Parts: sequence; structure tokens; C-alpha cells
Amino acid sequence: MAFAYGQLSLFLHNPGPVHMVAAKRALAYVRGTHDHGLSYCDPGAENQNVLTGWVDSDFGADYKTRRSVTGHVMALNSAPIRWLSCRQGGVTLSSSEAEYVAASTVAQQNALLSGFDRSPLDPTCVWEDSAACILMSENLVNRDRSRHVDVKFCFLRERVCAGEINLCKCWGPLNVADALTKSLPRATFHTHALFMHGTRSS
Repeated sequence: MAFAYGQLSLFLHNPGPVHMVAAKRALAYVRGTHDHGLSYCDPGAENQNVLTGWVDSDFGADYKTRRSVTGHVMALNSAPIRWLSCRQGGVTLSSSEAEYVAASTVAQQNALLSGFDRSPLDPTCVWEDSAACILMSENLVNRDRSRHVDVKFCFLRERVCAGEINLCKCWGPLNVADALTKSLPRATFHTHALFMHGTRSS
């Protein structure tokens, strides 16, 4: 619902018939899934309390502002503990930069466990489907094309260099956060939803 809610909220001041149809469809989904919830379990001693993330971004899908949508999921003990779907604060010039901006939001959430005195001992694995984004986070050389992104979101690179975050490559259709950035085919959405409920392993 996070992505649908974000998209519908863009038209609160002047909704049209197509937006009302979309809103009714979202309500129908809520009615059909009212008994769904998050299911946490013990993943075993090696994986217990291990924070894992998924992050994704579209590229300039908002035709009015050309801002991209960030989506990320942070999971602990088999189910999400935090998720986000929102428009980015500015316009990026490439899909890799949009992914880099999205990944920086996950880096800021890596301290989630520190408040419970459970700071991660190993780098948090964050699954990302953009190889270019991963290279940008590891490369200390400033490129002119991405300089404005590097200045604003150098936080991600610092966390990678400090060994706190490890961006891991995953195949796009398997990225759980994909469901927070765009409408998906029913089968793909259902697969990601099962994971978000904690009823399917990653």
C-alpha cells in the first residue's frame, strides 16, 4: 500500500475519475488482505537479529517533476521492520544516480538496531539491482557527471568505506523493494508481498 498511497496523495487537491477508480481499487485490496500481517520467526543462531536491506528506484517516472521514486525495505528476523516509498527530493540525471540517491536513504537507516544496543557486527547487506550504483558507492574518484550527487549523498560512500554497508548485486525482478517504486504484474507483486509478510524467505 505504500506505493499506492504515495501516488494517490499526489492528486488530493484535484482528483479525477481515474484517481477515484485507483482509490477504490486500493480499498478493495485492503478489504481482501485485512487478515494479512507480519510474521517474525527465529531464523537460526547465525542469522538472528541480522539486518538486511533491499533498495530500488525508478527513473523520472513523475512526468510533471521528473523526480524518481525511492523504495526500500529493512528486514530483521524474516520480516520487514521498516519500509519506505517516496519521491526523491530532487531530479537526477541518470538511473544510476537515482539508484544512488535511493541507496543513501538505506545507509541512514543502518543504525536502527543501535537504539536496542544491538549494533551490527558485520556490514549490513543491502540488495541493489544497479551495478553502476554499487560502483559509484565504492569508487572514491569524483566524476563531473555525478558530482552534485556525490556532494549531497557522500554519506553512503562513507558508510561503505567504513565497512558498515555492503551493497550486494541482485537481479532486478528479485528485488523486493521493486514493489515500492512501481506497479507490478500480479504474480511478481504476490511474490514480493509474501516476503514482506514474513511468509517467504529472501
